[in-house]
Amino acid sequence: MTGEITYGGRVTDDWDRVLLMTTLNNFYTSDIFASSRHQFTPVENYYAPEHSTIDEVRNYISQLPEKEETEVYGLHPNSEISYMRAESQLILDAVLSVQPRIVPKKKVKSTEE
Repeated sequence: MTGEITYGGRVTDDWDRVLLMTTLNNFYTSDIFASSRHQFTPVENYYAPEHSTIDEVRNYISQLPEKEETEVYGLHPNSEISYMRAESQLILDAVLSVQPRIVPKKKVKSTEE
């Protein structure tokens, strides 16, 4: 239901919808309610907490790391290195593309030679 209501009109590609629904089916399970601390990922910070007030939920969210580890998304730790290298290359390409180009002037052959 979350996938249909929240993302329904925004995800128009059929394969993207399949991916979205599969991902949500992995997270929305009855296991969330079976334990007081259902783990979503191997990283220990991400779990379904039992909180009764909005302040407790805010405190839980505020203690989450500002930058997620790649394992949260099921990726290998080296994937971050690949991402950083690609981003660095894009930045360097952008800087190089705006630099003025110095083109040496061609010598014009005189007719006297």
